[in-house]
Amino acid sequence: MTKIKKYANKFSFEEILQIFEDYKLFEKQGFIGECTLRKKAKDFVKEENIKDANIVFYMETIVNSCYRLIAEKAMENGFTLKGKL
Repeated sequence: MTKIKKYANKFSFEEILQIFEDYKLFEKQGFIGECTLRKKAKDFVKEENIKDANIVFYMETIVNSCYRLIAEKAMENGFTLKGKL
C-alpha cells in the first residue's frame, strides 16, 4: 500500500464524500480555494516533508485513492456491476 493510500485510509466516510464534492467543483471551475481536499493534500505534503510539491498533483492523487478505497469496500461487500457500467 502506498503512503498516500495509507493516509487516505484514515479519512472518515464523511471526509471522503466531501473530497469527492470538492473535486467535482475543482473539475467544473478549473480551480478551488481552501477546502477539505486541498487541506488533506497540504497536510500530506507537510507530513511527508515534500519540498516544492505540486499541490494539484497531490489533490488528484488523494481523490483517486479515495475512489479506489470506496470501490474496494464495495467489492468486499459483494457489490457487482454484473457486466454493466
